[in-house]
Amino acid sequence: MKCTNCGHLNDENSIVCDECHVEFDIEHVTVSKQEFKRTKKWISKALLSALIIAGVLMLYGLYSIITNRTARNIMAEYRDLMSNSSVVLFYFGSDTEKQKISERYADNYDFDFLQIEPSIMTRSHKREIISDLNLINLDSVFAIVLNGEILSSKAIKETEEISSFLYENGLIAAAFVETASILEKFRNAMTQDVSVIYLITTENDETIEHSEFLHSLSNSYEFDYARISGYHLSMRQQLRIMLHLGFSEVQENMLLIVRDGEVVKIIHEGDVEIESYFDIFISYGIIDSESEQFLTRISVNRFEQIIQRGDLSVVVIGTDNCAVCSMLAPIAGQVAMLNDIVIYYLDATNSFDRVVELLDSISDQTALRSFPSTIILERGHVIDYMIGFIDRQFLIERLTENGIIR
Repeated sequence: MKCTNCGHLNDENSIVCDECHVEFDIEHVTVSKQEFKRTKKWISKALLSALIIAGVLMLYGLYSIITNRTARNIMAEYRDLMSNSSVVLFYFGSDTEKQKISERYADNYDFDFLQIEPSIMTRSHKREIISDLNLINLDSVFAIVLNGEILSSKAIKETEEISSFLYENGLIAAAFVETASILEKFRNAMTQDVSVIYLITTENDETIEHSEFLHSLSNSYEFDYARISGYHLSMRQQLRIMLHLGFSEVQENMLLIVRDGEVVKIIHEGDVEIESYFDIFISYGIIDSESEQFLTRISVNRFEQIIQRGDLSVVVIGTDNCAVCSMLAPIAGQVAMLNDIVIYYLDATNSFDRVVELLDSISDQTALRSFPSTIILERGHVIDYMIGFIDRQFLIERLTENGIIR
């Protein structure tokens, strides 16, 4: 204890200073000791509280560093996918079930997937994503991005909604099991010496008409024809085919002419009339038009003689400005050559009225006035007829039914 009179340090229990022999104020000393103890206790509590606060702040800082680092890494991956991925699905949420389902679809259908938890993203990151994808918020939202542009987005609450959302936007196919065979069909068609591939990305009435016409031509002229429908392919798989053909995005329906594994001609469905395919195929050597030389060409006078004679006969009637007539003539010539029969061809261009008059005299079918028309005559009357384009097999069947081909 320090003496207030002389400053000498005495023993703590002393009541008189060892140096100046002055008595200490015991009551004051007792009070000072109590205050000291209280102060010491308060300081201890303050130090403990400070240590706890420092620890919490340190942990929060560490959490913030880890979170910010994670957020930066996710944003880096997000920006990379936005710049370099052709098809990507983003999920903004923390539901592990939705994450697992999305990952499974991404693996099966070959598109990129990234889950982003909004809770760990900074405000600037959220604003960037919302601006890029034109979203209102990031509350359990799924977004599909195609070549860096938003294709579709939807807030999905139930996991069952994910598949329909992906299917509606072309990320998953109607029947995954068919995908492999379709791609194999495309690869096989690409390896043929000469082939025609009809690549369909959108089904419509025009597609059906083109498909039927191309199928008839392939049957008649015996060239390899493959109809590839993207309906059973995912968007990424369609894109892979397009990239193989030199396109950076999915195109409308198109026709490919392939020679020795190389695409030599691409025809977009809307760029040509359906009748133009015939001339295009001739120019690329797919169809041999020389077979029409096996037709027996006749005049309108000879046609009248055939009617009067009454023999069982086949006559194809067309005009020189009719594209379908030009396509039918080589088919009829092939049938005549292969079956060693006579098939007449009448060009009605310069004698239209006279030909119609003769047709009216041997049949009450006004449809015969539409060219090309293929008629079978016997005893001066039409016993069977076919209007418009017909393929080789159908013509052979009808001629066989009527006893011309035996």
